[in-house]
Amino acid sequence: AALDGKVVMIHNGVDTEIFKRRQGKLRSEYKLSCDTPIVAMISTNPQFDGLHHFIEAAICFSRIQPQSHFFLIGKTETCDEEYLLQQKQKLIDHNLERQFTFAGFRRDLPGLYPDIDVLLEPMMNGSWSRVVLEAMASGVPIIAVEADLTSDFLKHGETGILVRNPQELGP
Repeated sequence: AALDGKVVMIHNGVDTEIFKRRQGKLRSEYKLSCDTPIVAMISTNPQFDGLHHFIEAAICFSRIQPQSHFFLIGKTETCDEEYLLQQKQKLIDHNLERQFTFAGFRRDLPGLYPDIDVLLEPMMNGSWSRVVLEAMASGVPIIAVEADLTSDFLKHGETGILVRNPQELGP
């Protein structure tokens, strides 16, 4: 009560100059045509951030856009081995293993965003995602699970699409 009106939340920001649109690296590096829709999840802890929801969304997307390619950009070393095997098996079961790339940890994110057509942010943990701000600065459309902190700067229908739960991430 003593601090009411005296404390202000200051959100993180990104240097937008770094993320201005330029030539992307994903299409050339993975030999994908410019007609191939690219859907990505970027995470330093994919298990915690909902990789399984991203894969479920990929299964749904691929039914509507069968030529889509999906990227997990981030460390899979942080995932439980059994969990990761289960997720890879889901891809095999739905014949998506050739359309899904585990790209690993990358330090060149500003050069990857220009090729991403949609960023999916399936985070369920309520933590704040810098990736969303970087994608916004890069002009990448975002579909995210609505969480208290995400909805502070991602406005449904204006700066992205918010869904109430991860099961709604797919079309």
